[in-house]
Amino acid sequence: MSDTPARLRIRDDLGTSLLVEAGAGSGKTTCLVERMVNLIRQGEPVERLAAVTFTRKAANELRERFQLGLELARHAAGDEHEQRRIDAALRDLDNSFLGTIHAFCGRLLRERALEAGLDPTFEEVDQEALEQLRNEFFARWLERSRLNNDPALGQLEQLGIEPRDLATAFGRIVDNPDVQFPLTDVARPGHAACRRHLERKLVEAEAMMPAVEPEDGWDDLMKLVRRLRYRARVGDWNDLAQFCAAIGGITEGHCKVILKRWAESKEGKQAAKGLSESFVAFLIDDAGTLLAQWREHRYPVVMTFLRAAAEAFTRERRRTGRLGFQDLLMQ
Repeated sequence: MSDTPARLRIRDDLGTSLLVEAGAGSGKTTCLVERMVNLIRQGEPVERLAAVTFTRKAANELRERFQLGLELARHAAGDEHEQRRIDAALRDLDNSFLGTIHAFCGRLLRERALEAGLDPTFEEVDQEALEQLRNEFFARWLERSRLNNDPALGQLEQLGIEPRDLATAFGRIVDNPDVQFPLTDVARPGHAACRRHLERKLVEAEAMMPAVEPEDGWDDLMKLVRRLRYRARVGDWNDLAQFCAAIGGITEGHCKVILKRWAESKEGKQAAKGLSESFVAFLIDDAGTLLAQWREHRYPVVMTFLRAAAEAFTRERRRTGRLGFQDLLMQ
């Protein structure tokens, strides 16, 4: 093969740390096993070997192939000393580590649990179990915050955020403990101009819409206009949070028109098309800018609340000795 020199170096250059990049099925595991067998042949104790993979299936395959490689090397051994070294490796194979990265971290932590501040009998929980623990904790965290009159809940309420809706975001923070979420204070945006613009658009649209529902039903833009008018009547659009909640879910798809439902004349249909385009422009320019500023303004408050919850959840997992895969890596 054209890469034979590289394969031989992996097998024989045992004193050098190597990074090997190769595609699936190219023989990386074979080269790794040959290197490990050569280490044993040259006198390295098997308990000093560690081979780390990412899945249990790969770890089991690696262990089987390493054992088979040792057995073949035993039959081909050139002298009695080499045979004894390989026999010892086969006998003490369980003293090496061939497994997943999570199992490797778990083994290190159990060997040094006190130094890590952990209960030596800690339990490793899979992703499904961790998710259940996370959901249960977040529900308790919200209830505890209410009982303690946590001012953070009041801040969220003023921003139009229901704390229960943050469960998914809480999960993302818990699942990515190594990710930094920088916080920057952004001024509260003004929305009066955007609100006035939308109200003018609604008046314009209502003047063009049919007085009664068309035979084929309201089209998308008609439904949007009717829904926004209802939200304006039952809510207070002077309140920034309520106004942003009203426009937050609008997409370009909501602005589509079926021209024949607006007018029969060519001029009327052209006007309806222009109305649709003007709503899309409002959505992109006015509403899009306001909503981006509104999210940036709310972000530090939300993240501060969620990070406090995530840190408390981490402390609880350490205290109760139930660690997920990310906990093992981070600890």
